[in-house]
Amino acid sequence: MKSQTTPFAFRSAFYSQFALLAIWLPILVLLPESPVWLYKKGMYEKAQRSRRRLIGDVPGYDWDHEYAVFAQTIDKSLQASQEASRFSMLATLKGTNLRRTLLSTMPLCTQVTFQLQIM
Repeated sequence: MKSQTTPFAFRSAFYSQFALLAIWLPILVLLPESPVWLYKKGMYEKAQRSRRRLIGDVPGYDWDHEYAVFAQTIDKSLQASQEASRFSMLATLKGTNLRRTLLSTMPLCTQVTFQLQIM
């Protein structure tokens, strides 16, 4: 195999990346926006249309019920994440959580100590 030493030998590797772009660009243009993202941004009608486009035409599918379940799931997850954000990392250094933190980190610390002593 002959190696190339010309200053522009890198171009073939650079241009080959455009093949990946040519494959993915039409897919990205044709895909609908995420219904979850649309719902979180308050675009409820667009979220419904996006879900219909993603799921397709299924006979006997209860769109209204499934959208209600979808909306309730997102609302509950947003509520749970807001409740979880009230806690901070400092809570791991107080009370019973301090003991749990120490017990979970001590094996790792002693393992490193023993490995350093062996060396």
